[in-house]
Amino acid sequence: MGRLASGIAHNFNNIVGAIVGYVELADEQEGPSLIHREIRRAGERARELVDQILAFARRRDVHRDPVDVQTLIAEAVSLLRAALPADVELAVVEAEESILVSGVRPNCSR
Repeated sequence: MGRLASGIAHNFNNIVGAIVGYVELADEQEGPSLIHREIRRAGERARELVDQILAFARRRDVHRDPVDVQTLIAEAVSLLRAALPADVELAVVEAEESILVSGVRPNCSR
């Protein structure tokens, strides 16, 4: 199972690398834009997912820290809004207080 996950993760990482590379080229040619920033952020999130899959495949211990659930939800909402059809409304009700869980902290810049 670990070898299969590792192989898929490495191939997926190559695809993500191409996407991030092309958005960087677009930034150089056209100048940075909100769309480019969102594409880059999604690419960085995909790279983090690859890292998590590889950590699972290697069965190594990963360092866990407190992670703010609201931050994770905000990032997921941003990615979902880009993927959902225009006629679908995504409603999120934020918690009144901060919620922390133990997890691997995402590295992508916000």
